[in-house]
Amino acid sequence: MFTIPKKVHTAPIKISIAIPPENPQVKGSFIAHAKVRSKAENKAMLEKYSNWEGEGDGDEAMVRELFDRFEGLGNEEGPLEGDAAFAEVLTGSLSAYLVPAVIQAYYEQYGEARQGNSRRLRGR
Repeated sequence: MFTIPKKVHTAPIKISIAIPPENPQVKGSFIAHAKVRSKAENKAMLEKYSNWEGEGDGDEAMVRELFDRFEGLGNEEGPLEGDAAFAEVLTGSLSAYLVPAVIQAYYEQYGEARQGNSRRLRGR
């Protein structure tokens, strides 16, 4: 029996980075704390951002809506937390890689959940 736990607000997702992917000069990982949503909430959010007509950058708004916080990020000045971590992901020198990586990781978790939860095929 699967017992649904008390309400979970965030779930940690490991983001692995290799830049450039073919011959990485920069490698590492950090944790993104994703906001947990229902299927209906996710569908509404996808529709909202697929036709973005809001103020500012749609990618920034989406990342802020997808994630609560980031852990394990740092720069030459030391560890980054809170708004400084969001700023590094969204506008830092590697933002062209980090923004797509965090968005992709968010949606990949659903594919992995489906794959892990699918019934096994019976051997004949």
